Amino acid sequence: MRLLYAMSHVSTDFAAMADESDDPTWTKQQLFVFFSTFIAGKRFHIDKPLPAMKHMNDGIWEFKTPTLRLFGFFPQKDSFIITRIVPKIHLIPKGNYKIAINSCRDLRDALDLDAPKFIQSTSQDDVIQS
Repeated sequence: MRLLYAMSHVSTDFAAMADESDDPTWTKQQLFVFFSTFIAGKRFHIDKPLPAMKHMNDGIWEFKTPTLRLFGFFPQKDSFIITRIVPKIHLIPKGNYKIAINSCRDLRDALDLDAPKFIQSTSQDDVIQS
């Protein structure tokens, strides 16, 4: 079993995002599938060309659903803190990925956590058990 946390603003952001979606039910279902897969300890398959889980930069990880991108970090193995949920379409303009990653890093760095605040590895095997 894994632990999943979300920063307090994430639920508000997601609710607004779902309401703006063409299909709010589908958007919510994607998030539910991600949550249940993660918490149940199931493996996130690396499918090419679109990996479901990817290290982005500086300990920031991205999980992909068909229309959402979840950004966050692993303070310890099998524990993920979601700092941002962004609709995929909002990341298409050049530079928006960098903005999302930097925002995630800034939110993480502002947290009062013991050092090291995150697992400093780019390997999926170092952050979640299969």
